Amino acid sequence: MTSTQPTQRLIALDGVRGLAIILVILTHIPLGVLYSLPEFLHPLWTILLANGKTGVSLLFLLSGFLMTWLYPQPNSAVGFWAKRYARVFPPFLVMVVSLAIIRSFKFFLPEATRIEMSLNPLWYPVYALPVILGVAVAGRVIWELGVKVQQSLPPRFNLGKAAFLAFLLAQVGVAAWYVFFLLRVPPAVFYLNWSQTAQMLATTAVNATLTLPFGQYIAQLDGVYWSLITETSFYLLYPIFLVPLVGAILRKRSTVLNIAILIAVLPFLFGLKLVFQRVLGFSIMQIHLAIYFIVGILLALILRKKETWRENLLKRVPAVTHPISILACLAVLLCSVLVYSSIPEFYHPWVQLIWAFPIMAVIYVALLPGAFGKFLESKALIFMGKYSYSLYLTHSVIIEMTTRGHEPATLLEAFLVTVASFACSIVLSVILFKLIEQPYFNLKKAKVVPFATDPKEANVIEKKKEKEIFARYSPAVTKRAIVALTVFSIAYIYIGYRSLSAFFTQSIPKSTEPVSWISSAPKYIQITEQPTRFEFTADANNLGTITTSLKSKEVKGEHGTNASSVPGELEIRLLDENNQLLASTRYKVHEIGESRYHPFGFPVIPDSKGKRYAVEYQIVVPDPARSLEIDASDAEFRTLYLTNKSELLKEPASLATFTLNKVTEPFLKPSSLQVIVLLTPFLLVLWVGLFRGNFEKKMVE
Repeated sequence: MTSTQPTQRLIALDGVRGLAIILVILTHIPLGVLYSLPEFLHPLWTILLANGKTGVSLLFLLSGFLMTWLYPQPNSAVGFWAKRYARVFPPFLVMVVSLAIIRSFKFFLPEATRIEMSLNPLWYPVYALPVILGVAVAGRVIWELGVKVQQSLPPRFNLGKAAFLAFLLAQVGVAAWYVFFLLRVPPAVFYLNWSQTAQMLATTAVNATLTLPFGQYIAQLDGVYWSLITETSFYLLYPIFLVPLVGAILRKRSTVLNIAILIAVLPFLFGLKLVFQRVLGFSIMQIHLAIYFIVGILLALILRKKETWRENLLKRVPAVTHPISILACLAVLLCSVLVYSSIPEFYHPWVQLIWAFPIMAVIYVALLPGAFGKFLESKALIFMGKYSYSLYLTHSVIIEMTTRGHEPATLLEAFLVTVASFACSIVLSVILFKLIEQPYFNLKKAKVVPFATDPKEANVIEKKKEKEIFARYSPAVTKRAIVALTVFSIAYIYIGYRSLSAFFTQSIPKSTEPVSWISSAPKYIQITEQPTRFEFTADANNLGTITTSLKSKEVKGEHGTNASSVPGELEIRLLDENNQLLASTRYKVHEIGESRYHPFGFPVIPDSKGKRYAVEYQIVVPDPARSLEIDASDAEFRTLYLTNKSELLKEPASLATFTLNKVTEPFLKPSSLQVIVLLTPFLLVLWVGLFRGNFEKKMVE
């Protein structure tokens, strides 16, 4: 296929970015007072105020599109990563450092000042804004100093790449520290025994390196920054995984394969989401939203390789140029949130997955010379799109300043808070853009960006500009990518679904009714002030622990989370067949969080096999602010038995059987079987359609 230089109008994408950031900001402004208006307006408020995830999804789609549009053939993974990190991290680090200082006001500001800030909300921005501006100025100085140092160094030494590699190494180091050290420190010890300085340093390090998924309890400095973790992960995977796979798919030239992959990737991403919910803190990534990166790549491929589709669409569907298309496109973009109220929360990700393709079609229409494209090219949306990244980083702290935890109680207050939030966010974002983002683009044009790829790589890319997109293809690289994805999936299923008990223990699920792996929705049992009782027969001797998947949740009333000055308490009891109490333990409800293997230990019962017992769960101290429930998707609870290690080691056959059971146990639970069913079709398509496929090794010019 001969290539053509892309000629599509892309300015509308800035308008898409502007629309996306408006949706995100509106979601974070507390405007619940609008629901006091007549009920027929409530769907409108839901569309406007609950579409933040749609805004983030649009930003993900644009990232996938632009990566494919601008970097279809990254010559060097490290060079590609360095450029993307240079774009994303400088303004982000400015805000992380600023927020760390602002969150530390309560530690080092005089008590009188803190009291004044609490009484007079205007004092908070007086102290906070100079911090952000001061850190931004310092960031600009460091950036320009780096450029000057780079210009004084020999051409072969790239200071930017060195800085990038150092930061990447820091990310790996902090992630390892979080997993292997910090997680061994109980949250109560961290927050009660560690000094305030140590807590803030640890929190800043984890936030600055975006390693929050590697643990469960380090707080986000800003709750909106979770999407940057997913974004950065996409950047890391793009040159080493996505490019080889997409290149192989294009080489295959099979419509059937393309359709099979697009269909199979939906349950695959939903399955990964279920697995990620069980591994450390990876649920924060919302991995199913990666579908928007994928459809962004697909859109870029269509525009680069199928330019005639535009003319054909205009001929077949001329209505896309009609002004009414604006309303139709906005309806497709924004109305998915109205579906959520009619389906269980567990299935909400499926709406986001399926909706990705209509949204991709809408973005395609936006690039046509029609009414919707002109709407997106309005000056207001283009302006918001230009400063969208800075707006994304700053709007949350600005909303905090304008509300100070107080939700507007009247329509006038809501109007004033909304105007103030947008106006102040825009002003601060423009300043941050001028100080940190604009120098990146200016220096990039001047080819002196310290993080840019070396001149040789730039020349290679320039020479290959006219070649077919994703033309470079290596069968070995694609096979390694498929193998890596398969191994990754198996490893994560094992990590996510293994029982957290010692090796020489036997874990047996207990249920009062059969647990079916066919029904994928979780089964929950509410724990109340009345005892929730389960009876069981011990399967072996040496019963010593009972584990339960418990989930503690905030209870929200009409005016937000219910207040409680007394923490709730859960009591777990073990009783024998005569209903005599054998052991009991109490736990604070708010400390449980989400504990998939919450342990209830007691003195080992040596002769437990075949005997009847009962386990009871009861809220003994009510807490109106929190509820507690058992996730019984796999079982209501699990009984753990200690195995005689010395006897087992003397019998190789028994040891082999025991080991096999321990290894296979995570893959035989109902919930893990559900995930395997979801992941297998996509992996199977890759293995059958690509791994064993015969592809030409060189590009056909």
